[in-house]
Amino acid sequence: MKTHFTLRSSIVVATAVILLASCASPRSIIRMNPVSENVRWNYGQAFAADTVTGIVVEAAYDRSTPEYNIFDVSVINGSNMSYLVDPVNFCFHETRYDSGPANIYKAIDPETMLLNIDKKESKDEADAKNAAIGAVVVAGAVVATAAVVAASTGDAEILHHNHFRHADPGILVAAPLLFDEANAPIMTETESRRNMWANSTVRKTTLEPGYRIDGKIYFPRFEKSATYVLQLPIDEEFAKIAFNQLTFLP
Repeated sequence: MKTHFTLRSSIVVATAVILLASCASPRSIIRMNPVSENVRWNYGQAFAADTVTGIVVEAAYDRSTPEYNIFDVSVINGSNMSYLVDPVNFCFHETRYDSGPANIYKAIDPETMLLNIDKKESKDEADAKNAAIGAVVVAGAVVATAAVVAASTGDAEILHHNHFRHADPGILVAAPLLFDEANAPIMTETESRRNMWANSTVRKTTLEPGYRIDGKIYFPRFEKSATYVLQLPIDEEFAKIAFNQLTFLP
């Protein structure tokens, strides 16, 4: 028995294939809880701590985004020496129960992210100015061409009158505004990202005795349900805080 496909059935099949191919799976939900039962709760966050040679490190899971696992961290200098807090020294070691190598996730450096933002902003600004110059040159070429055509037809005087007494504001006004920084559009997304890395994160700081620093530490998102140990080198030892990661499906 032969099967005949009509145009309508072909469209239905094609639509079904497209819909199936475009279906997105919901992102898994991550929670990370301290392994230690000796925790300090603050607005729903469980802070666990470790102390090495008078340096106290506290950490609590904050949230996960499609890009990051984010933690709130405090470092308190209870020693009699200064201590350099550098977020790039924080890392998570995944606990493995087999002979395979453990995954290590290093914290993201805010200084590097801020530098990348400034580089991108500088490049975008240069691209915008180059595009504006190109537009002005093209507009000027159009006006010049129109002048030549008008002159050849004996309408140069009319063109001169129309151009200078009834100027197109899109040509004569837009150009200076493109180079006026005071009137440049506000890049809200860029400023928001810069503010996040500059003001909410732990920044590289020399911590004097009796002082503390608080802020967020960003790690690349890791999905696996496992035990992860947050480590920070202090002298020749490590402050260690273990977390169990749980993954939930919506």
